Amino acid sequence: MVARSPSSPPSPRAELAARVGPQACVLDHADRLTLRLDAEGRWAALRVGSERYRRTVDARVVQPHGHGWRACDDDEAARVHQRAMAAAEEFGRLWRDLPMERRNLIGDEATLLSRLAAAGTWTAARFAELRRRFSAVYPAGISIVPPHRYRDLVVQPAIGCPHNRCTFCDLYADRRFEVLAPDRFAAHLRGVVELMGAAAVERTGIFFDSGTALTLPVDALLERLQLCEDIVGKRKRGVAAFYDPDRGRQRTAADWRQLVQAGLADATLGLETGHGPLRGQVDKSADLSRFIDVARTMKAGGFRLAITVLVGLGGAESAAVHQRDTVARLAEVELGRTDLVYLSRLQGAMADDALEAQARSLRSALGEATSARVGSYRIERFDHFA
Repeated sequence: MVARSPSSPPSPRAELAARVGPQACVLDHADRLTLRLDAEGRWAALRVGSERYRRTVDARVVQPHGHGWRACDDDEAARVHQRAMAAAEEFGRLWRDLPMERRNLIGDEATLLSRLAAAGTWTAARFAELRRRFSAVYPAGISIVPPHRYRDLVVQPAIGCPHNRCTFCDLYADRRFEVLAPDRFAAHLRGVVELMGAAAVERTGIFFDSGTALTLPVDALLERLQLCEDIVGKRKRGVAAFYDPDRGRQRTAADWRQLVQAGLADATLGLETGHGPLRGQVDKSADLSRFIDVARTMKAGGFRLAITVLVGLGGAESAAVHQRDTVARLAEVELGRTDLVYLSRLQGAMADDALEAQARSLRSALGEATSARVGSYRIERFDHFA
């Protein structure tokens, strides 16, 4: 069958649509049944009528719930896996039976049929085995990834957070900070590649999962970046990580530039607020001068930055000084159009409508003070989806 080009408009008569890429394929039947498969044929997203499910990299099954996700128990997950297999079988049957004018294909038909055939082999038992393999590769699990790196291949040169005392964060509460030795990190990388299989190519960036992996010395980082290149391969979007300027090593722009040249060019920094006294209350440095100096030095070294700000920190009584000083400090960093500022709502700090109002006010003020893009960082919505 001759494939349509990705830019071709879909046929208005099509009842069955399929979009097939080198990484994933998405199928939709009459807007009632949707299935997304990865390059291994493993289902990644499923919609049956109004019911929606997502699969995580560690083979859990979740459903939308409130502002976040609800995890399905093992029995329910097994039923969803079975439904995904049945959906793949139905799509295969429909593709064979429906006349061409009722089908719309973007991509390669042989790849589509191969993925559907593979999907029929992914039983609940195989996904249970995938969960066990994930636990062996990521014994501490995966903590958090900033939104612009959600589709990265997550690797762990270190586990936990060396500070681990910020009062608003409990992501690393049960984890001791540990740096993986080079041989152990290499074994971890090989495990990640094996776990992801052909689906690894879909991940166009690499993220160093840790509270602040960039605390490692430059030589250690360079060694681990080389291991990533040797084992995982280069990625179009490079390597990214969290960094804590308050407690990180003193580095020159030349140091940062060396890391950029080795592939590490994107860092997420937690400002939280530009108001010193308020920042001190959450066990971060009340002296903002180091944060600003480090951020500017990283920019001079070629880094793209994403800086997080907590919406609602200090409650209503601190809203004005929080916004005023945060905007002023971020203006000092001189962020550019490739940089980001994330507004992360501190749940429970204020009523929901007050949080939304402060987020809108911050977004407006930052839009006038900096060239950086301003986005939302909803931690409760994060999971490492397949």
